[in-house]
Amino acid sequence: MSEARRVSPAGSGAGGVAISLAVAAACFWIAYDGGGYALASRSELAIAVLWAIVLGLASGILPVVRPTAPSLIAGGFLAGLAGWTLASAGWAASAEASFAEFNRVALYLGVFTLAALGASAATVVRWSDGLALGICGIGAVALAARLVPQLVSQDDLETLLPTTHVRLSYPVNYWNGLAILVALAFPLLLRRVVSTGRLRWRGLAAAPLPMLGAAIYLASSRGGAAAAVLGCAVFV
Repeated sequence: MSEARRVSPAGSGAGGVAISLAVAAACFWIAYDGGGYALASRSELAIAVLWAIVLGLASGILPVVRPTAPSLIAGGFLAGLAGWTLASAGWAASAEASFAEFNRVALYLGVFTLAALGASAATVVRWSDGLALGICGIGAVALAARLVPQLVSQDDLETLLPTTHVRLSYPVNYWNGLAILVALAFPLLLRRVVSTGRLRWRGLAAAPLPMLGAAIYLASSRGGAAAAVLGCAVFV
């Protein structure tokens, strides 16, 4: 039995599919909710992430393992930034604004912790597939909003940002954010294309690429185009 088969029971079968679907749903939900930019959205997401960590550890879904040195370093820096941001409420002009920023950094720390605990060599492929699936869903929704504008009303957003009707930004509500998010799917889909044996599955993995490219084009985002090119170059 190969090493991959011995260490990856969670990454295969129904368990692996569940991981991919959960990651895809989380990615889609956050992006669809304006990228989690609003304070209320960030707060709700932070609570959900915290409960996911607590319940995951309590139920054994998230394994209690010794963290790697890179994850400890990155997590330590994030924790330090969160602590410094919270402490800045003592001297900042607006304690409320400082606490709102602490909420944001704490969310980043929570998401990092959840990923560090939940992802492993056995499940990283499933996480990648889930991210690709969620991003493709967002790309499809974004294109549908442009091609069939009757589906979505963006009057309020167009009042705030007049260029919205020119640059594709829904549902993230920021064209660069949408384009860069969509660009992240390129290397993930290419990995699936080259790692899948059967031709029809390769075709299915490559099928969303033109749609995602169209989304980046309609967003008129140089950052998104650069991210897609760089992602493909790094993959190659």
